[in-house]
Amino acid sequence: MIYPDSVFIPTLGISIQTMVHHGLIVIIGFYVLISGRAKLVSKSLLGVSALFVILFAMAISMNLLFKNVDGTFNMFFVGPYYPCHLPVLSVIQAKFGYGVFLVAYVLGFILVAYITLLISMGIKKLIAILPPIPKKMRYRKQE
Repeated sequence: MIYPDSVFIPTLGISIQTMVHHGLIVIIGFYVLISGRAKLVSKSLLGVSALFVILFAMAISMNLLFKNVDGTFNMFFVGPYYPCHLPVLSVIQAKFGYGVFLVAYVLGFILVAYITLLISMGIKKLIAILPPIPKKMRYRKQE
């Protein structure tokens, strides 16, 4: 969604599904953070990283198994049959090869998740030290 060059393709249905899917992921993520349902502690990164690695392995397996299904089957953009077109990662794949690219992909996404966690923890701490909203400024229902 941030880099739409890889999101929109000639198949309209896939483009719509991609935007709805990723848009809902963002909305659910903000809801989980705002509602307090997510534990904002550094060790929670271990669990989500393990889940990501499992899904990543599944994507690579499916890319290998379903190579000839549609001619462009490439989950997570990590298939060995197609060059990566994501910024930075495409340069890594071209210069250092597929193995280094895969390691950089996993470590890069985990790093972004960790940075997001740190930012969320910082926002939570900032909100905790802010003074409460005065009663006269709070929203009141009109009856």
